[in-house]
Amino acid sequence: MQINGVFGAGPWSRPAAAGAAPAGALLTLAAVIGAATGPAVHEPTVGWWDRTRISLAALLQGIGPSLTAKTSLRETGVGYGEAFSSSDGTIAGSGLTGAPSAHASYTVVPLTVTLLWIAVLWLALRYFVRAGGHQAAVRAAVVSAVAALALALAAPLTIDSTRLTPSPVAVVCGALLLGLVTGLAALPAPGRAAWLAARPAARAALRVVTTAALGLVLAVLLCGAIAFAVAVAYGDDITGWGVLAAAVLLPNLGTAGLAVGWGGPLKVTFSLYGGEDSRTADHTVGLSDLTHVWGGWACVLAVAAGVVCAVGYGVLVSWRTATRGEGFLAAGVFAVLFTALVAVGGASTDTTSVFGAARSASGGSDASAWTNRQSVGGGVAFALLFGLLWSVAAVAAGPYVRRALGGGTGPRPALLREEAAYAAAAYAAAPAYGGAVPPRPAVPPQPSVPPQPAGPPVLDLGLITPERPDKP
Repeated sequence: MQINGVFGAGPWSRPAAAGAAPAGALLTLAAVIGAATGPAVHEPTVGWWDRTRISLAALLQGIGPSLTAKTSLRETGVGYGEAFSSSDGTIAGSGLTGAPSAHASYTVVPLTVTLLWIAVLWLALRYFVRAGGHQAAVRAAVVSAVAALALALAAPLTIDSTRLTPSPVAVVCGALLLGLVTGLAALPAPGRAAWLAARPAARAALRVVTTAALGLVLAVLLCGAIAFAVAVAYGDDITGWGVLAAAVLLPNLGTAGLAVGWGGPLKVTFSLYGGEDSRTADHTVGLSDLTHVWGGWACVLAVAAGVVCAVGYGVLVSWRTATRGEGFLAAGVFAVLFTALVAVGGASTDTTSVFGAARSASGGSDASAWTNRQSVGGGVAFALLFGLLWSVAAVAAGPYVRRALGGGTGPRPALLREEAAYAAAAYAAAPAYGGAVPPRPAVPPQPSVPPQPAGPPVLDLGLITPERPDKP
């Protein structure tokens, strides 16, 4: 694929319409949220457009996770030690005065927004383009990145003394990557079927990756729905917009729930750095902690959800793969994808507070900076370990569970017919794609006959033998 072929001649209208569709859907969702939050916001200076931009900045985290908020306060003459106190009630300051400022960075990927972006782009490509192969896919990805950049540049705003800004670089890179992957998957090249027909290993790899991705999405959505129902039913503080936030973070909740259900811990870290005082506190949440909070039924529910997801994935692998080797390879790919999802599905905040000049007895001045870091998410190493163990066990037991449920064993008949069609196409089109028709089997060599001994020599004496009277 050449650059001139992508950006050269050819219609751009349909790929551009498909590429701009996800940005339009995201802007519409932000506008709806901005309109719905009007009664809940009592600040008269924050209008509908400001609320829409705040919602847009938060939603763009699903494309490029990097949101910063900078607050600068006017100097009031109140010392730092007089205005702030520690958690135990003692004064934590040292007489610092000046204009304090705070810089906060929020990193969280609302995976619901990511899935929405992919789904809208996929449907738009299938509706507007339908053909065009890699050229149309790359054009749509470029347009989607430009549209995401426009949203990132329109989202920043300042309310009172706080400046809220998403990262345009992260948004553009995320939109371009999602656009390329989605476009290349939705718009296959014209010769891809023939290319796959001649390469059985590529077909097997494609089946493995698609099976693992499908199984992971289904498992995460199931666990997310369970976690959402539990949080709404038993969380007294989760009402109104808390329910909306939980819905936006539904896949994130599902990832954490699946990790806990399979035995992995959920890690919460608090860190405070400043001057000579540094504190770090780690807390892990596992199955035993669920029992302490919600009772024994919570632990049983988490383990049951993990078992259902594992068994369902094993049955799915048995149905969609051709051989047992492909099934165990799909287990490894599932573990890797699950680990990556755990790594990006957490949340973290990094807040740095800087205070102005400090008044001392000697008349000198100094500044003080405090950094507060908080993060919550699953352990990556535990996710890889338990994901691999559960997925391998599920793939090993999948055929037996499927047979017990009356589904038979082995791959589905449609897969066998597809493989037979690929094999026939590969044999027919082999010369056109660099292959060779298999030679006919050669005739095996015949064993050599040993030379026969010659008979006795016949001597011709020149005599005429008279004919015998009895010879006819």
